[in-house]
Amino acid sequence: IPLTPNNLTDVFTTAIVIAKALGKEEAAYKYLAGLQHTIDFIIDEMRRTRALPKRVMLMEWIEPIYNCGHWIPHQVAYAGGIDMLANPGGDSIVTPWEKVLRYNPEVLVIAPCGFEIKRTMEELHLLTEKPRWSNMTAVQEQAVFIADYDLFTQPSAGTLVDGIQLLAALFNPHLFKVPIHLQHKYLNIQNVAAFV
Repeated sequence: IPLTPNNLTDVFTTAIVIAKALGKEEAAYKYLAGLQHTIDFIIDEMRRTRALPKRVMLMEWIEPIYNCGHWIPHQVAYAGGIDMLANPGGDSIVTPWEKVLRYNPEVLVIAPCGFEIKRTMEELHLLTEKPRWSNMTAVQEQAVFIADYDLFTQPSAGTLVDGIQLLAALFNPHLFKVPIHLQHKYLNIQNVAAFV
């Protein structure tokens, strides 16, 4: 079965396609309803508290810098952020450092495709040594995070909703807690020394 999702809706639809092929269509609808409930809870809580969206960047690669594409911008939006450097439904593309500086994200999430936290830390100096790194709002507010790639770049419906839950807690920690099963999947770079 060819599966080529480009956005979050496509990812959910592919779950139904797979379930139909297995003769388990009803199970897919039940599974997806549970995931939608999780997303709805986050949206409703932000609406209830009138939380403003955070200006964020989710970085898919460090050198060269790539923005995020496909379904990741939708994950960011559901989590209470807006990533104006992103390419929703399309490929991630090289993004000049000067553009990142001008955009000046309040929260920066670094999740290079194929990298878990430990591997990303080996490359982190390529960012932290860039000119005016310390001038960015996200750096000054200690809101720079490394996250495991699979929460964002693998098109599994459940895993991507885990990514939304993590992002919601990173964007609005006063509203949401990182679920226990995801606490090992991210790191504030302020705590890199402790991780090593």
